[in-house]
Amino acid sequence: MANTYLRYVDPQNLYNITTYMNKKLICVDVGSQSTGICVLDPAAGFGFPVTKLPDYPRTPFERALVQEYLENAGIARDPQHLPNGIEEGQLLPIQYITSSMTPEQMTEILNRVSEEHHSHGFVFSYSCYDEHQNDPAQYVHIQNMLSRLNYFGRLFPRLFTFANEFGSTNGAKMRLEISLPDLDHKKLFHKHRGLYQDDGVLMDDLSSLVKGYIDCYSAVVFGEEYLDDACSQNLCKGRTMQNKHQHMRGYALNTLGYTEYKG
Repeated sequence: MANTYLRYVDPQNLYNITTYMNKKLICVDVGSQSTGICVLDPAAGFGFPVTKLPDYPRTPFERALVQEYLENAGIARDPQHLPNGIEEGQLLPIQYITSSMTPEQMTEILNRVSEEHHSHGFVFSYSCYDEHQNDPAQYVHIQNMLSRLNYFGRLFPRLFTFANEFGSTNGAKMRLEISLPDLDHKKLFHKHRGLYQDDGVLMDDLSSLVKGYIDCYSAVVFGEEYLDDACSQNLCKGRTMQNKHQHMRGYALNTLGYTEYKG
């Protein structure tokens, strides 16, 4: 998979470089059907999802969420006033990537989020769970996504690495239950039923929003764990972790065909 835009770098080195340059990272939780994204701020030690890009279509339900936010904030009804980051506990249209998107759309989203948040690189999800390491099927969706991005070939040049995402989906669900109890199908259905003539369409839109939140907060969960371990220099401590990072590096260089950044 020849490419000119992404170069692999050791996870600890990416953190060190990004922190030194006072930049941010984009965390990508790659899934077979949908992919969550979030911004990681190494200086602050936390991550946050981003609102849906303003020129992407919004459902009637999402438009209602926007108007409710603007009214509560005392802002004129202009969706351009939406924050480009979602704070903990906020319910807004959330940006994520679906498998139905074209490579052009995927690349545009990652490029724009990277530029808006001054990102220096990407942290892609990778399962370091022992029983997954030698199972190629666990990584097919990662290879597929990177292949599609590479096919279009206009992703802005960035460094990238992998971080362990095992358990992040359950962590995201638990976190959302506490911080965002309003993210509930039943509550949202009854609140916004009047916006739709077809209940099935509303349920589909609600399911997409909930899935997007879970995916993006999965990225937040494993991204923040990555920041914590990198900050304390614990990413590669011990033989087990060293072996796992060697496995990640080998996957990037040998299976995916990327070159390594040595700076």
